Amino acid sequence: MKLVLDASVGASYTSASQWARRVTEAWASGNLYCVACTAPRLAPHAANRAVEDYHCTRCRRQIQLKAKNGTFAKAWSNSAFEKKRAAIAAGRTPDYCFMSYRRESLLVDDVVWVPGHFITLSVVSPRRPLAATARRSGWIGSTIHLDRVPNNGKIVVVERGKSRPPRKVRLEFHRLAFLQHLDSPRRRWLTDVLAALDHAGIAPGQGFANADLYALEERFHQLHPSNLHIRPKIRQQLQVLQRRGLVTRVSPGRYVRH
Repeated sequence: MKLVLDASVGASYTSASQWARRVTEAWASGNLYCVACTAPRLAPHAANRAVEDYHCTRCRRQIQLKAKNGTFAKAWSNSAFEKKRAAIAAGRTPDYCFMSYRRESLLVDDVVWVPGHFITLSVVSPRRPLAATARRSGWIGSTIHLDRVPNNGKIVVVERGKSRPPRKVRLEFHRLAFLQHLDSPRRRWLTDVLAALDHAGIAPGQGFANADLYALEERFHQLHPSNLHIRPKIRQQLQVLQRRGLVTRVSPGRYVRH
């Protein structure tokens, strides 16, 4: 994987945003591979196609590229909130490839791939409606909060200017690929519990107790205000994670994370 941008493909653009779009898309077309299968390259969609930028010709995954000059962001603006909410409910959310680069040096710094099954309503929020004077007055976009996505769902392809072996990247994807076959509510609860473990500072190899997650009960209430049985729901998700080999129960109410 080459981590140098080709500025020449954007030479005809005077707009900084158009230059960035053309150059980063050209890099992705020539370097990004599918993390879900062995396809060495992604195929670009026709220009101006809504939602997706690329697709895999082998496994048919849909991917949207989001690129930013400078420091890797925790929050990324995205498409219309209502359409995104409908896509999440229907299980039609594309994968997202978040990329940071440095325009002055033409180097790619970080690339993080988030599978669509990790994009739940817990990590997406509506933006403020556009002003009455705007061309699309009242339009409500969305924001994807990467800091709310569990670490398991942020698959690092490039980190600090160094690419990772594709084999390791693909293993990380397939470890939680079962989530894509669950309905939206079940996906959301499982990823919320994984994110809570991250929030509590419980890394792989460390032990934890039910009480560590009960301490975050208010966090779960904010995400699921209509659920009146948070603690039983947490225990239920831990049982699922145990069956999937993501945690091991070592004694009643105590686990080790993997």
